[in-house]
Amino acid sequence: MVLGFSSLRRRCGRRRWCSICSFLTAVLIIVLSIAILGFIFRKKIFDFVACADEDSHQLIREYCRVYEDGLITGSLCEPLCQTAQVRFKSCTNFHAGKQVIMMLCDDFCLHDRVIESVLKTSTKNISSIYSRPDIFTSIEDQYFLKLTRDMILETTKQVGFVPFVWEGAIEFMWEQNYYHYLKSLSSMNAMFRTITLLMEEDEYKIIKVLESSGLVPKMYGTCGPLYLQESCPPGILETEFSFLTEGRSSYPSWPDRSAAAVRLLQLVPILEKTFTEPLQLCDVKGGNFGICADNTVRVIDVDSVFFDTPLMKTFNYSKCRTHEECNFFDCKGVCNAEHQQCYTMKANNNLQLICQKILKGNLPRLLDFSGLLSGAPASVAKKLRIALEDCTAPTGEDMQVAIYKPKMAVLSRILELLLQSQHEL
Repeated sequence: MVLGFSSLRRRCGRRRWCSICSFLTAVLIIVLSIAILGFIFRKKIFDFVACADEDSHQLIREYCRVYEDGLITGSLCEPLCQTAQVRFKSCTNFHAGKQVIMMLCDDFCLHDRVIESVLKTSTKNISSIYSRPDIFTSIEDQYFLKLTRDMILETTKQVGFVPFVWEGAIEFMWEQNYYHYLKSLSSMNAMFRTITLLMEEDEYKIIKVLESSGLVPKMYGTCGPLYLQESCPPGILETEFSFLTEGRSSYPSWPDRSAAAVRLLQLVPILEKTFTEPLQLCDVKGGNFGICADNTVRVIDVDSVFFDTPLMKTFNYSKCRTHEECNFFDCKGVCNAEHQQCYTMKANNNLQLICQKILKGNLPRLLDFSGLLSGAPASVAKKLRIALEDCTAPTGEDMQVAIYKPKMAVLSRILELLLQSQHEL
């Protein structure tokens, strides 16, 4: 009887444990199903709601009318409005506060070549440009260049960093060869009005500040507040979930995905060391990076890219009761519970975010991860999984909060494994 009772107790314990496991598995399946269906639903709705080509054509016509009226200028105006070297290709249904239009660029962006490019602006009230008065009344106005440079310097400070000398402000933030605009009073006023409009475009300012580093797509020209950029679509960087919406047959190959991951990871040292202070990415996902025609990976959404100083000010001015309340999108903050104010510190770094959000992915899987580096070859799969776990795991603790700041040695390990896997295929 004793043996039978003990056996029954063990069996009941096992059954109870199995019931718990079954329950947790069911919950996990439900949660994952909701996440997957939500993604597919959003994607299908997004694809279904088509943009209107005529709206984009109308926008271009209106800006060209403002140019022909002599109120704005720039190197892009003539090829866009007169010679048709830059012409409409397609509209987009992704705006996020900006007008974004795909264009064909014929012998303007690159000599003797037709390439795709992207036309952008966030200026919505075109008619308001007519209400901006002429500032200068004489072609001999000695304060024209000083006022223009001062205005550029002051507005660029808003992005937290000014990597140019005052005398070179116009060349750095607008056009190298601008002196031909100084030959008439009307073109001087159009130039000043154009630069003023561009300095109101936050994305434009950040792109110009970062352009020389190779972090962002190239800028080809401007016309008033319109600016034309190199086209760098995300492509396979948006791998996660693609097999669910498009089928496994279209899932990108490992050589393509690993090559893209290498180029993406090569951005990390640039973010950390190119400028006098690091750049922080606070909205990390595959769709915010793009693959350009030369196969380089660049940041294509700079709305949440910050230098350390303005980001720390954002943390310091925030009230809080929990650490989560100090988070700025993906940038984790730390709360001083006693003073109910966020510390001026960030609890994670760019490498950790890229590993977590893109390389590993956000969809939990039992034996693998769902991101760009899922399904690695057997020869590197185990070591790569360990390296990515090291990249995303806490590296320490500060102020009683976990810190996620993997070192460059982790980056080197991942790059080495990716290059090894490419050589073995």
